[in-house]
Amino acid sequence: MKTYEYQILRYIPDQVSGEFLNVGILMFGPKEKTFCYEFIESRQRISAAFHGIESAHIMRKLKILREKLEGFEK
Repeated sequence: MKTYEYQILRYIPDQVSGEFLNVGILMFGPKEKTFCYEFIESRQRISAAFHGIESAHIMRKLKILREKLEGFEK
């Protein structure tokens, strides 16, 4: 059986309300030395869940994170 460590990335617009939206996942297989990740591709999901939120800003941050992770993979 393969064992992975993972981290779910959440967007939390208001910590008081406790509402959140999962926007990505990072996974690492220490035995196989594998690393993979996945992020939401559409800002419509964020806009639908949280009306009035600047979803383009969140998507830009995810794009920056993706670029840094691509560099990390190499």
